[in-house]
Amino acid sequence: MPLRDRTREDTSLQQSQDLRRDLLRRLISGLLLTSLLVGALFLSYVFYYGRESLQDRLRFELQLQAKALESELRAMRAVAAQIASRSRIREELRRYLEGAVSQEELRAFSLPKLEDALQSAKPLVAAFRRLDPEGRELVRLGETFPGTLWPAVETQSHPRLIQTGEGRTCIAITQPIRGPAGRLLGYDQILFRAQRFISLLLDFDAQAVPGEMALVARDPKGRLVYLLGTPADRGVAAAILERLSSDSPGTAEEFLVADGEQGQEIFTVQPLEGTPGWQLVFHASRLAFHAPVIHHVELGLLVILAIFLLGGGMTVRAIRPLAGRIALEYDTLQALLAKNQELLDQAQANEARLKEAQRLTHLGNWELDLERGTLWWSDEVFHIFELDRTGSEPSYELFLDTVHPEDRERVDRAYRESVEQRTPYRVEHRLLMPDGRIKYVMERGTTFYDENGRPVRSVGTVQDVTEQEEVQERLRLVAGVFEHTADAVLISQVDGTIVDVNPAFSRILGYEREEVLGGNPRLWKSERHEREFYLGMWQALKENGYWRGEIWNRRKDGDVFPALETISSIRDSLGQVTHYVAVMTDITNLKQSQHQLEYLAHHDPLTGLPNRLLFNERLGQALLRAERHGSMLAVLFLDIDRFKHINDSLGHPFGDSLLQEVGLRLQSLLRQEDTVARLGGDEFVLLMEELARPEDAATLADKVKGLFARPFDLLERSVRVTASIGISLYPRDGTDIDTLLRNADAAMYRAKEDGRNGYCFYTEELTQEALDRVVMEHALSQALEGDEFFLVYQPQLDLKTGRVLGAEALLRWRHPEKGIVPPATFIPLAEDSGLILDIGHWVLRTACAQCRTWLDAGLDIGRMAVNVAGPQIQRGGLPEEVQMVLRETGLPAERLELEVTEGFVMGHAEFCIRQLDELRSCGVELSVDDFGTGYSSLSYLKRLPIGKLKIDRSFVRDLPANPDDLAIARAVIALGGSLGLEVIAEGVETAEQAQCLQASGCSQVQGFLYARPMPAPEFESWLRARADEPEQDASSHGK
Repeated sequence: MPLRDRTREDTSLQQSQDLRRDLLRRLISGLLLTSLLVGALFLSYVFYYGRESLQDRLRFELQLQAKALESELRAMRAVAAQIASRSRIREELRRYLEGAVSQEELRAFSLPKLEDALQSAKPLVAAFRRLDPEGRELVRLGETFPGTLWPAVETQSHPRLIQTGEGRTCIAITQPIRGPAGRLLGYDQILFRAQRFISLLLDFDAQAVPGEMALVARDPKGRLVYLLGTPADRGVAAAILERLSSDSPGTAEEFLVADGEQGQEIFTVQPLEGTPGWQLVFHASRLAFHAPVIHHVELGLLVILAIFLLGGGMTVRAIRPLAGRIALEYDTLQALLAKNQELLDQAQANEARLKEAQRLTHLGNWELDLERGTLWWSDEVFHIFELDRTGSEPSYELFLDTVHPEDRERVDRAYRESVEQRTPYRVEHRLLMPDGRIKYVMERGTTFYDENGRPVRSVGTVQDVTEQEEVQERLRLVAGVFEHTADAVLISQVDGTIVDVNPAFSRILGYEREEVLGGNPRLWKSERHEREFYLGMWQALKENGYWRGEIWNRRKDGDVFPALETISSIRDSLGQVTHYVAVMTDITNLKQSQHQLEYLAHHDPLTGLPNRLLFNERLGQALLRAERHGSMLAVLFLDIDRFKHINDSLGHPFGDSLLQEVGLRLQSLLRQEDTVARLGGDEFVLLMEELARPEDAATLADKVKGLFARPFDLLERSVRVTASIGISLYPRDGTDIDTLLRNADAAMYRAKEDGRNGYCFYTEELTQEALDRVVMEHALSQALEGDEFFLVYQPQLDLKTGRVLGAEALLRWRHPEKGIVPPATFIPLAEDSGLILDIGHWVLRTACAQCRTWLDAGLDIGRMAVNVAGPQIQRGGLPEEVQMVLRETGLPAERLELEVTEGFVMGHAEFCIRQLDELRSCGVELSVDDFGTGYSSLSYLKRLPIGKLKIDRSFVRDLPANPDDLAIARAVIALGGSLGLEVIAEGVETAEQAQCLQASGCSQVQGFLYARPMPAPEFESWLRARADEPEQDASSHGK
């Protein structure tokens, strides 16, 4: 026998023996693992069931002990309650508290009766005492009480578990003593001995559940007190008790384990119902507690081990012959497998080489069995189609599904025609991927036929040509961009010889393509650039590979134009420059747009005048010239008076036309070297240089005033307007732009304050006034949020009877630093800044709420008059705002009177009439304030839905001495009477004024003669005091 065959037989024998041993080893291991798993499950069940049974037995014992202890505590409470309820002793205590008996008499009376009352409970009671409500001891029996039992704050007789000074544990109950009407007369405190509790705890069946029982509570200082069975580690037990007792019901751990000095202990708690803080605590060594369960587990383990040994031996004995037969069959199978493996290795090597070739060329192959209808794909076909080989069964339908919908019919038709016509199959088409990507593939194939000419099988290839297609697409795009871009594109060799140009090049420069091919870009050189410009261009190309910049070029017709040009170097695979590409954009229109934008950036679009930016530049240059030459210049700040009213009443188109006309007039007035600019709104500023003296600026201001003297005829209307002018001088009033403008602005505001239609030179005082105005405006914006506003109320009376008809709500501001700020100071500022809208809403709501409060208190003040500022009406929406406030405060509409000024109403008559009609229709009373100070139109006045005219205080002040004021007052009273309106005079301070007004027919008054404006509490007191007085003629009423 050859050595190779002998070696092979020895190897086969060894493998057979190894197989037999392996089978036995695996069988024994399986039995062992199965036995361990079954045993573990069985022992876990035994342990769990035994532990649950032990814990159930412990819960039952704890509940029995708790009920017994609770019964004892109820008995103690009953003793305390019975003693405290003894009427004769309680009556004597009441007499003592009222001073009828002394403490000695009380003690002598009470001691025998208390001893008698305690006789039945004497074995349990260690001490008793009676305390007065302040905790002073009045009567005591038995031992001395510890000081921690007072103060006694219990309202019920809850027991306390305490330790006396002798170290003995007692149970203290404090019982309040109350008289028949519930009055607290004192306390009874009783110390009960704890022997009965100890006996109950000692009765615990430790044989049924191994461990100790303890009664735990807190003493008045919060310390834990253990009656019996204190754990070895008191600190651990205290922490465990805190955890057990602090958990919320339903979430607490019932049994806890902690490490103590004697090893691990188990704790559980049973609270005593009706006695907060009292708990039964069971504790035991963990090992001792689980000892019965562990004993059962050990027995079960021995039984399982015996079963495993017996069953394992029997199984090995039965399986040994079977293992021999399996080993013999294994030898035969190994020989066959070795032969097959050799053939399989060769096939796999060939398949791997084919797959690698297909992967490298992105080429897959396929075969379609036309008789069976089955399709086979190679791995690369799956890869190209991006399909999962394990989850996709190849089919002709699946193939068509991967084809782009627009190509699907064409591909199907190409294949069917190749089969029918017996021609090769070749088609290029797209694939649509699930994520929307497009792939391009080339399909090639051929079909085989049987002897009858029937097609039986088609084979072919699929190649991914996406990369080639993308390259071709990029080339087509580049060619399209080159041909259709709006920018001129030129390609030249390194020496500048022109290779190609695009159509846009011909359109921009005027040269045809054939005229420049082979030529040089010097052909359209403009001669506007120096030699250094071109040297820098070539240097940038050499260092950076590109140049970009603006350049002047010349068209074929000789026209020179600006262009934005980019020249880039084109390099080959070795990094050598082979060509240059120049892209040229005609920026003629862009340059024109830049000039236009620059003009718009520096000029006002409405008037065409320089704007703030250009004015600041010119003023800055003028300051440099003035500093250099030592000359003077002036800045005149002009603001059109009451322009906002013109804009609102006549419309924005009219306002714009007025601003344009003002700009034209100002331009016609100035010298060539002077400047007029519009800063915004109705603000203009003039710059005058080379002044010989300050009076020259005043002369210019007078000329400007003269321009406004003539009316402005615009849009078929003729209006007269005036302007206020502020003047600042360099270098007297400032040496920089901001200072001169700011000071001229401050001077302009002073001109407005002085009556408008004038001019004012800047002074240092104006700077402080402007600063004060800014500071005041800022403080005003914070006042509402800071609760600094408040209302005062001045009564309005019937002049004949003296009856109170209403009250006017007047706004006051308590500044945190300046104190009370006069309304005349901050109201105009609030109107100018727009803050009056929020302030006015606050005043309206506060006044309505106060009136509602007085009505609810039974005080009838008549109507509440509230002033409404012009901007509140002008904004619109006032009727809705008033109705909302009335709903929120609950004030009836007829109780509210709104006062509007005559000047604003007449200036916006049509607009006001509509809003006032809405207010009047909902029941609100309306009146015209400061009547006589404006220019009322009787035609508008009779249309206004008002019910009252208020004579301004300026016409009342000098009555009856001033005949002019008297005539005006009588005219207003007569006008009101003829129109059916009530008339009220404000500012009445003397009896002579009141008598004069009454004689003239005035029916209502208000003023210091009757009452100053008062805060709400003071007004209410004044009103109540006046209600107690009889009505009298108000004309004779003194302060």
